[in-house]
Amino acid sequence: MKKDKDKDLGDRISWLRADRGLKQTEVAHDIGVAIGTYQLFEYGNHPSRKNIERIIDFYQCSRSWLLTGEGVPYPERPEERPETSFTGIRQPTVPYGPAVIEPQGTSFRITDAMTMCARVLESGTSYATALYLNIQHFDRAVSAEERLGQLEAQQVAFERATQVRFRDMEEKIDALINQNKAKQAEINRLKATYEDPDGGSGSLTNTSGNE
Repeated sequence: MKKDKDKDLGDRISWLRADRGLKQTEVAHDIGVAIGTYQLFEYGNHPSRKNIERIIDFYQCSRSWLLTGEGVPYPERPEERPETSFTGIRQPTVPYGPAVIEPQGTSFRITDAMTMCARVLESGTSYATALYLNIQHFDRAVSAEERLGQLEAQQVAFERATQVRFRDMEEKIDALINQNKAKQAEINRLKATYEDPDGGSGSLTNTSGNE
């Protein structure tokens, strides 16, 4: 299989399948390729010559239209000429990840959403794979947000605890400063009011009798 991408060819292959109302698994089985290989065809990976022949034989479509987009897909139905771009038909595939779907609203019932998810996941189509990958992606995103929220809460709690400890330290330092001031004031008061045994003025005198 060639590795180059041909989006238009992938869209035409996808249109042929959608036109018949078939699932990817059904077409893959009928043309004799693995489902992953067929999904790559619709994604744009160019099929081998052998698989091109299988697709043409299976759909009985126009070779020219399939390979180039010129003409119509079915010569016996010339009135049908699909546009080059088939919006809404092309499906996401496993190797290249799911398509990102913009939400249409934020209000929904969880039970309804779970029912729809279960139906899609059980369909066996590439939509099931895409939904599963999207669920994984969003689950990781939600888990990351929850973890981030926990880290932010821990950070806030740490900052608050640190602020409390700083305030306690400041209060203790202020208390020590006040105690020191009080002791210094008491010392100064004692010095100011001290009187020696001879009735002196507050200075310490030598009472040992030595001159």
